[in-house]
Amino acid sequence: PGRHIGVISEFFPEKGYGFIQSESLKETFGRDVFLSNQEEPNPIIGQTVSFAVVVKGGRPQARQLQPMNGSVPSVPKAQMPSAPQLATTWTKPPVTEAQGGQRFSGIISAYTPAKNYGFIKCEETFNLYGKDVFLSSQEIGPFAVGSSVTFRVVENMLGKPQARDLEQGL
Repeated sequence: PGRHIGVISEFFPEKGYGFIQSESLKETFGRDVFLSNQEEPNPIIGQTVSFAVVVKGGRPQARQLQPMNGSVPSVPKAQMPSAPQLATTWTKPPVTEAQGGQRFSGIISAYTPAKNYGFIKCEETFNLYGKDVFLSSQEIGPFAVGSSVTFRVVENMLGKPQARDLEQGL
């Protein structure tokens, strides 16, 4: 739920689709967001957009695009270079239950509502992964920066830790 922010990174008019780069969604799905010409018939490369997401076949797809005010496109569609052939088959990115479903304790150290993601500091998971745990807008619930939480960890297809099933910590 909610809206996401991203930049239209490429579009193939002859194929009728392109992609939106969104850091938080790439962290979640391991790929850019699919953009159909049915959602935006004249996309502009470099334009920052707000959009909703649906997931089909395990891949994120943009819906209800809206340009962000003050966005400055870098390359008009008519000047786009021809693109290499892209693979047309997609597979659902694997999400692996980490540490046998064990619960960890941590503090929400950062969360940016405009970007729909944040991070949880947890010494135990930092020792396992060498980084803080990614926290998506789908998981934060009623919690805020500074909240003590417990959570499970899943790994995205890149092996990066992501928080699931947050509960109030001690």
